[in-house]
Amino acid sequence: MVQSSKYAGIDTFRVICALFAVGAHTYPLSYINEELNHIAFHILARIIVPFFLMVTGYFIFPKYIFTSEKKPILPVGFLNKTALLYAGVSLLYLPVSIYAGYYSRGNVAASILRNIVFDGTFYHLWYLPASIIGVLIIFLLARIFAFRTVLGITVFLYILGMLGDSYYGFTSNIPVLNTVYAAGFQAFSYTRNGIFLAPVFLAMGGWLSQLKLSPNKKTSIIGFVISLSLMLAEGMLLYLHGLPRHDSMYIFLLPCMFFLFQIILQHNNHEKPIRRDIAKYIFILHPLVIVAVRGSARVMGLGTLLVGNNMIHFFAVCVVCILLSTVSIKLHDHINGSIMDRNKS
Repeated sequence: MVQSSKYAGIDTFRVICALFAVGAHTYPLSYINEELNHIAFHILARIIVPFFLMVTGYFIFPKYIFTSEKKPILPVGFLNKTALLYAGVSLLYLPVSIYAGYYSRGNVAASILRNIVFDGTFYHLWYLPASIIGVLIIFLLARIFAFRTVLGITVFLYILGMLGDSYYGFTSNIPVLNTVYAAGFQAFSYTRNGIFLAPVFLAMGGWLSQLKLSPNKKTSIIGFVISLSLMLAEGMLLYLHGLPRHDSMYIFLLPCMFFLFQIILQHNNHEKPIRRDIAKYIFILHPLVIVAVRGSARVMGLGTLLVGNNMIHFFAVCVVCILLSTVSIKLHDHINGSIMDRNKS
């Protein structure tokens, strides 16, 4: 019998966010209106990475930070697993990243180091080193401070990141801050990285896992609608005044994610673990699928339909991603099953 699970909402939302990530890299709504596309994928879509980071904090930190031990335990298993995934996917994308010129900007050695540590070895892979760095920062801080203090420090880091991201237009007009951030941008291309963006959402996820008194669903929905509306207004005002250097970090993203995560946790449904695997494969593979769909469309003479129309292009990529993800999961399960059967015999 299929059991109801409080984590089913998380698994469902993983898939939604993964498909949202496809939209963030194919701009389907630009076919209709550029401003609408900006709202959807440069403001609303900024919930994607914070959500995944909060999920990590929610499940990892109770085991390693909030323990009966006197000191936090380093989550070696998570770090090793994420590092291996990052290495494997980096190799997968190596030909495409070289072709795209990811390692030809300035000093090659410095470019390689910057990409591996901060920017990602391909444009969507920055999340993996960010999660590793973010977890390490939380672990080190938690060994020194109480978790409330850790949460406060991560909020401060997030504010510093915003000043180099959506609010950079203000920072660049202050000579001292402009010099400091210009130096930082020699080491990393964006402040939406493992130092400034990741820690606060990892910490929020961990904090929510320990929260004794949570707002009810009605309160969470009201809080989410208000904070999301304020984030949309914030994002559009910054956009219209040309202030962002990038647009990943907003003030109202913090309360927005707090209430959204509460809503997701309260969405009980039948648990289907395959959703989390599908989401992972979509996230990893969708840039390759984008390249494949565009190349195939041109070969078949369907470039105007499958590439020229951003909406159709988005749906085509999503369909191929879901099919490819499902086949990859089934193949992985079959191989694992065969190995286990062989070991038993």
